[in-house]
Amino acid sequence: MRIAHVIDYLADSDGHAAVCLRLAAEQARRGHDCGIVTCRAPADVSRLQPPGVLLRVLASGHMPGPGGGMTWPQRGAIAAFIQEWRPTIIHLHGFWDCTILSAASAARRAGVPVVLSPHGVLAPWVLRRRRLFKRLVWHLLARRCLHDVAALHATSVSEADDIRSWGFQRPAVVMPLGVDLPAPSPAAGAGTPASPRPAADARRIALFLSRLHPKKGLPLLLRAWAAVRPAGWRLVIAGPGSPHDIAVVQSLCEALHLTADVQLAGEVGGAARDRLYRTADLFVLPSYTENFGLVVAEALAYGLPVITTRGTPWSELVARQCGWWVEAEETALGCALREATQLSDDGRRTMGARGRAWVRACFTWDVCASQMLSLYEQFGPKSAHSGRTTCMFPAGVACRAGTSSAKHP
Repeated sequence: MRIAHVIDYLADSDGHAAVCLRLAAEQARRGHDCGIVTCRAPADVSRLQPPGVLLRVLASGHMPGPGGGMTWPQRGAIAAFIQEWRPTIIHLHGFWDCTILSAASAARRAGVPVVLSPHGVLAPWVLRRRRLFKRLVWHLLARRCLHDVAALHATSVSEADDIRSWGFQRPAVVMPLGVDLPAPSPAAGAGTPASPRPAADARRIALFLSRLHPKKGLPLLLRAWAAVRPAGWRLVIAGPGSPHDIAVVQSLCEALHLTADVQLAGEVGGAARDRLYRTADLFVLPSYTENFGLVVAEALAYGLPVITTRGTPWSELVARQCGWWVEAEETALGCALREATQLSDDGRRTMGARGRAWVRACFTWDVCASQMLSLYEQFGPKSAHSGRTTCMFPAGVACRAGTSSAKHP
């Protein structure tokens, strides 16, 4: 099978890009021809290129504007790539970008089936930002370009419902993303890949690792942390953010007198990211909305108990006794923080071991790649399916599936 993954922005600090890169790598490892097409990438993009995967950065134009403006591929560039490379299927990662819309339109003209992964950008909370712009894009471009996609990929049932609310009638398939299972540290207990923390600061660590973006709920976390102020703990906040979002977090830390208890680690990747996970004792993601929350799966893979909110699809944390799933409000988050930080080290490690076993069974890239390849085969050029929602989560993962009434926004 020849698979072309299309994404507007390719950088290791972007979650959508990380999924695209890792999925293509796993599919190539299984012997399929895989390519990644993008319009925006860092100058040293070759370091991101997975082994055996074609990487094509198209010439593009850019129009400045709110939220970074818009980037679009050079006229006919994607159509020329499709004609040259002749993919069996095209997998689109994103939704509102001109790169995605151009690829969908070119694929339709070439008769190549398309799988679309919106990656959470159709959630109501997200749509409140730049709402007028997105409605214009939908009515003028997206509805026509994306109408005939072969299948829609959602990472949770709630995301499938969000997709349906935009009037899509094509099949919606719910399947999780994958993560790499890190090797255990020799000093780890109960299979938990923890590392000893630096001697200079023996306090336990609660880790937030994600973009410093309003939807991630960082002000909520800081207020809850200030209310609890767990003795012997510090909060580490890591991830990229705009200058404005970083300034908001810094100002709130000062206002809440948290500068001695909160560390802003900035953007991390590679060995630094691995080290942060291994030195942490607890992971917190207080998002108002997530279609999946890949960092939750990553934290579980590292053997960390997780606190997250009901804006994420991780209700199974409670049933599997490896974390907390609470309302996205200060009191509920504070109660979870208090309970988690008052547990013994052994108690947290036991919870973490349960989470790691869950990831090993259900959320590895091997599982994800197998399911995605099955999806490509199911919704190939000769298939015909009704607009239904199906669930492809592994056995043992709770998932409700069904149809939902479609309505235009």
